Amino acid sequence: MSGSSLEDDITSIIHFHRYVLKEFLDLGVGVVTIEQQYVVGNQINVLEFIEHYTRYNRLSDHRTVIEYLKKHPPKGWNGKLIFLGVSEGGPIVTALTTDYSSDARATRNWSGAGDWSWRDKLWTFCKT
Repeated sequence: MSGSSLEDDITSIIHFHRYVLKEFLDLGVGVVTIEQQYVVGNQINVLEFIEHYTRYNRLSDHRTVIEYLKKHPPKGWNGKLIFLGVSEGGPIVTALTTDYSSDARATRNWSGAGDWSWRDKLWTFCKT
């Protein structure tokens, strides 16, 4: 799952997908990426995208796809999941790992402080 988007910086997930695809295929692992709402390749409906852009919507979209795959498994799929999240996608794949803990084989989370500002995260770290 990709990181956050800004109104003037919305891109397709396909670039991230292509970045990791070869390595996963070399390991015999299938790859599914889920495009953000209102993004179709280079066609982006910015107004609709911004109106519906929430972490909850992104999480819900991923849950919907996973549930579909579980009900209609692709040929050769062992039913196990690997989650990969970057930046804002990190806390979302963490939630998915919790939701699908019995199916999760691995989670890689390249993420910052999640919902906290860096200042709050640092302060909490220093207090403990």
